[in-house]
Amino acid sequence: MKLNKLTRVIAILGLIYLLTGVRVTNIYAQNWYTSARIGEDTQHYTVLVTAFEPFGSKDTNVTEDLLAYLPKESPTQQATIITEVLPVAYEESGALLREARQEHQPDIVISLGESSFNGELRIDTLAANQIRSTMKDNKGRSYKGRSTVLGGTETLPNLLASDELVNDLTSQGFNVFIKDTATTYVCNHLFYHLMDEVYHYPERHQIKAAGFVHVDRTTHPLEIEQRAEGVMALIDSQINEIITN
Repeated sequence: MKLNKLTRVIAILGLIYLLTGVRVTNIYAQNWYTSARIGEDTQHYTVLVTAFEPFGSKDTNVTEDLLAYLPKESPTQQATIITEVLPVAYEESGALLREARQEHQPDIVISLGESSFNGELRIDTLAANQIRSTMKDNKGRSYKGRSTVLGGTETLPNLLASDELVNDLTSQGFNVFIKDTATTYVCNHLFYHLMDEVYHYPERHQIKAAGFVHVDRTTHPLEIEQRAEGVMALIDSQINEIITN
């Protein structure tokens, strides 16, 4: 009787071992498949995210507020997130962005601006080399009619996989869309400065992706956090596009 019990126990343990081994093997295979699908790129990415201070009579700027919700390290990618808050000032914003780029040597730059629209995030695809807004910046200056970069091309495109990002983020439940302009205020001015550096001075940087994203204005903490999650999802999705392409 004791021998029969021992035999049954051994048989049960063997079956458990067999089943466990199969399960572990399957998990390993799935993980390997996921890694192979994403790519074997083990590079650590540095991502610079810039926001703006409040402008005019406003007390807050959603882009500055959401920075508090961004992790310092991506939970799903090999990426460090560095944040900078820029002044709403034509001359200073571009200069400070350049300093941040030189200091941190990012692989990806995402500049954020605040606006009001029906959605959460808006990916702007074209930067215009002209200031058309009559609004004064926070230094009291208005440069309507001036070029952002003297002698520069009329427009410059972003360096983001815009369509793929919209599809990916939409599938995750975020309200994201594309617009072909970043308006005509300091946002567009900064956007053009960024893309001019990316395209015309490649020896100065290692940037693989860059662009401007507008965030729908809100002061509700939950909505700010949701927009921050959308920005993080956009960063992760763009890294996947770099790896797989």
